[in-house]
Amino acid sequence: ESRDRYADLYDFAPVGYLTLDENGRILEANLTAAALLGCERANLIGKSFVSWLAPGESAGFLNHLRQAFHYSANATAELKIGANGEMREVRLESAAIWKSAPPRICHTVVSDITEQKCIAGSLAQFRSEQEALLNTIPAAVYFMDMELRYIAMNQFCADLMRRPVAEMLGKTSFDLFPPEIAGEFQLSDRAVLQSGKAMTIMEQHIEDAQGNQHWVSISK
Repeated sequence: ESRDRYADLYDFAPVGYLTLDENGRILEANLTAAALLGCERANLIGKSFVSWLAPGESAGFLNHLRQAFHYSANATAELKIGANGEMREVRLESAAIWKSAPPRICHTVVSDITEQKCIAGSLAQFRSEQEALLNTIPAAVYFMDMELRYIAMNQFCADLMRRPVAEMLGKTSFDLFPPEIAGEFQLSDRAVLQSGKAMTIMEQHIEDAQGNQHWVSISK
């Protein structure tokens, strides 16, 4: 009964399990791994995992194997595989079994990360488009967090303040402006946060890094 429970846990786990030798041949596989590779489990045994890799990925896999068999820490890698004509991205995490008799083996967990990669790619594209849009707006635009720290801004804003963007990120107005100007800024910032309503200030003076005074209208 214990063996049967373990077999069910092994076969129907939400990730693929493989046992590989030092050459990357598959010695054991669970049903999830077989499904990921698009092959009957019986047809996996004795075959090289390289056979399922996308073109150009074999060097990364062999390097992953070397790390698994030469270091005590778990080795990880992200690779592309081709199964049933469909390309998928997987994450491998492998650990060698040091007490095993020759030939040595390693246990490998195979996780399908295709969806996460697609989401990450879409998010990166959105951020890139957002940044491009912000940098074409002929006005200073910045974002603050709930603690009134500058967390993003466009190049126009940096040029107006005569400071590099990196120098201002993570700072508050009190880090960048004289106390009287910073106090005015934070007073209106907190009012916007507390009310949840937009505010337009028609005239407010600011001072750049060189001490030059500018008069601006601000919408927060």
